[in-house]
Amino acid sequence: MKRVTVGCPTKDRYNNLSLLLWSLLEQSFKDWDLLIIDDSEDRKDIREISVFQHILRRLEKENHLWKVLFGVKKGPHWSHQQMVNSVDTEFLFRIDDDCCCDKNCLKNLVETWSKLETQNIFKIGAIGPVVLDPSIPSELEELPVGFLSFKKFQG
Repeated sequence: MKRVTVGCPTKDRYNNLSLLLWSLLEQSFKDWDLLIIDDSEDRKDIREISVFQHILRRLEKENHLWKVLFGVKKGPHWSHQQMVNSVDTEFLFRIDDDCCCDKNCLKNLVETWSKLETQNIFKIGAIGPVVLDPSIPSELEELPVGFLSFKKFQG
């Protein structure tokens, strides 16, 4: 069993999804599988789209299991819950289809979680990468250094 499932909801953005998947293939952390929840209006079988054919072959060659589940047009919250209900790994990393990951994203998330968990400083419900640009003021005014959010599931 893999340690991490990367879960990605998508809706009519196959071009964006392919860019995300390329960034996942470049991850330095290799202990992950992929779950896509496709809630598109005009569903496509990604196995029949040429850019995805190469991506899927690489996923399989690198021993990353992948699965596509089709949504029922109930929106992103339903898709997120489907991810939670469908994983059997220690971690679920949910990422949007219009994002790309730094090559050390999963490695840093898992290492940060492990460090915080062993220190038992506080109870953690979730960690994940900051998606805000720290150079742009936000209503938070200041983001804590190394702020992460990522969810661990107890099975």
